Amino acid sequence: MEKIKLLQYLGAVRDLEGIVYVHEKSIKTLNQQYQTISRRVNNNEYTKLQNHTYDQYDIPPMSDEVCNKKGMIMGVTTLIACGIASFLGGPIFAMIGNGFDATTDEVAGTISVLLFISLIISLVVGFKFANSCREKFSYGSKKWREIENRNREIKEENEKLRRWDNHQLRLIPQEISLLKDNLSKAQSLLWDYYRVDILHSDYQNMVAVCSIYQYLDSGRCAELTGREGAYNLFEEEKFKNIIISKLDEIIKRLDQIQRTQSQLYYLMRDCEAQIYELTNATHRMSEKLNSIKDCAQITAYNTTYLKQNEEYRVLLNGY
Repeated sequence: MEKIKLLQYLGAVRDLEGIVYVHEKSIKTLNQQYQTISRRVNNNEYTKLQNHTYDQYDIPPMSDEVCNKKGMIMGVTTLIACGIASFLGGPIFAMIGNGFDATTDEVAGTISVLLFISLIISLVVGFKFANSCREKFSYGSKKWREIENRNREIKEENEKLRRWDNHQLRLIPQEISLLKDNLSKAQSLLWDYYRVDILHSDYQNMVAVCSIYQYLDSGRCAELTGREGAYNLFEEEKFKNIIISKLDEIIKRLDQIQRTQSQLYYLMRDCEAQIYELTNATHRMSEKLNSIKDCAQITAYNTTYLKQNEEYRVLLNGY
């Protein structure tokens, strides 16, 4: 087979291997995303609200009734304290004003005056205390308000994330279904290419195809078989660990293969970029859109994919 035609064949197989890889990994990633979101929704795994401590700094809002009640209690407490002080200090004040021979009536009069003053003081204290409670705690203490404001923010953030989660749970299955359909077509076409009697079954994989294409394209080999053929060179470099043949290892060491496996490097780089775009396409869709058919990025991807698929099908007819 002519070298140029062989390179066309290998190039098509290389690209189809990349397409299959992109779809398989995108589907796997999207399934993981769906499971994560479903678990969060079903288990209500959102940010928890902060709890109040109800200590001396964390005081809830007080109604007028509660403030008045506290003022009344403070007033009564003050009245009792002042009343006791009036009864104890009344005789002393009476003797100070009238001498040690003060009569019982004079002592009683002094106590009455002190009790009246105590009543006035208790009313003032109770009124001021009630007003102070209203001013300080009608909306709760500072710590209470901070916790309530933060909880309000948490609720808004949770509601926003919950809406986004439900949006993703509607869209992701649609994209997975589309990718699975396209994957099936790509796998079928790739299998049709491999069934053509050109490439040995031992080398029908992404790593081998990219390496063999690179050998032929660079002129290191002129044919597939033979002592100086691409098959032997591939086996030799794999044995010497010049090339990496395991896909998982290649992904981890992608930058390291740029010189020795440039074809595979550029293919994997493009594949990873496309996987990122496909697995994040629904993230950028407005919540108003309920179908991936309304997503310009998905539509453009699908149009390009179908066009490429048709081009590879036409090319296959020439072999």
